[in-house]
Amino acid sequence: MKQRKYTKAFKEEIVQALLDGANSVQLSRKFKVARSLMYRWREQALNGELSDTVEIHSNPETRIQELERMVGKLLADNELLKKALKLAKCPPEENEILSGNIEIEVDPSQGDAKC
Repeated sequence: MKQRKYTKAFKEEIVQALLDGANSVQLSRKFKVARSLMYRWREQALNGELSDTVEIHSNPETRIQELERMVGKLLADNELLKKALKLAKCPPEENEILSGNIEIEVDPSQGDAKC
């Protein structure tokens, strides 16, 4: 995935231009930086939190595909865990489900699971 990195000096240059009253649309086009990112940098600079580099995703479609793959993997993992709980024959209590604190001991030599 392509990512752009910006130096602190570059960010400071844009922030200073904004503070001097430059047109944000023109700055955005000139430097090919989203206006929302420039405004975020301005806020960070005013709060003394401007960092040296920030990575952004230059291709939103690629990021969406990456997130969709991640969701698919998490759904598959979730289904696997549900099946493991059924095989263990020890359904978790409701408070365990809500808190995410479900413990299962698996003994591969026995071929079963214990809660």
